Amino acid sequence: MSRNIRADIKMELRMMLADVLPLCPVTSPDFNDIAIAWIGKNAARFRKKWERYHNGKKEYIVGN
Repeated sequence: MSRNIRADIKMELRMMLADVLPLCPVTSPDFNDIAIAWIGKNAARFRKKWERYHNGKKEYIVGN
């Protein structure tokens, strides 16, 4: 896995935690359900960046 994709994944995780933690702390039994819902909602954005990377445009995409 490239460093750019690893950085993207880490950024996505930070974004998820920043959005989800105020609603539901990690120690809450509902956290996983809320986190999975967030991932489902935001997966398209990440998939678009992933596909751009793997379709030969090996560049870091910001904001799309």
